[in-house]
This record gives sequence, C-alpha cells and structure tokens, in this order.
Amino acid sequence: MGVVTADVVKDQSRTVMLEARAESSRNWKASFASWNARAGLPWRAERFPDKKQHHERSLAVRYKGQSFELQIKQRAATFAAAFHRAHRARYGYAQEKNVVEIVSAPSAVEWLVKS
Repeated sequence: MGVVTADVVKDQSRTVMLEARAESSRNWKASFASWNARAGLPWRAERFPDKKQHHERSLAVRYKGQSFELQIKQRAATFAAAFHRAHRARYGYAQEKNVVEIVSAPSAVEWLVKS
C-alpha cells in the first residue's frame, strides 16, 4: 500500500563549478532558469498536474579545494554567507577568507507530487 500512496520525488543535478561571487550570480541564476524549463518535461509527459508539484532548489557549496559540499537553499540571500554559517554550525568553524565555490546547481530539484 505504501508504494501506491507515496509521494513521487525526482532529484536532478548539474555540475557548474562557479565561485560564489556577486558577479557569478548571473550564471547560477541562468542555470536555475534553464534547468526549470527542462526539469518539468518528464512530469508533464507522465501527466502530473503542475499545481500538485512542489519544487525545492539548493546549491552544493564548498570551500575551494575541499572534497565535500554542504547543501544551501536557493532562497539564501548570499550563498557565501549562508555557507559560512552552515559550515560553522556543522564543523564548529568557518574560513571566511577562503573562496566559496558552487559545485552543482541545482543540487536537488525535487518535483514532489503529493498523492
């Protein structure tokens, strides 16, 4: 019965490798816009109505040279500041002078269709 009543979720991502600077915000915003245009196609093909879809977007962000990322929600005012806060909360410190890098955008686009 659980499979019949479960929400449907699809995660998608694309590597972008951008420094989280004010001048690069145009690039990741364009990435989100083009991604949204394509991401809904499979849902429409499967005849899920748009009004039942819930979209969540985040970026995978890290300090340049690190091998792991933290997920930062797209609505964050500045990704670098949000990343520093998340890193401090998770690891107890932040390296605010280090370059912050956006690894993938969006790292999670969840198209959630509630039953």
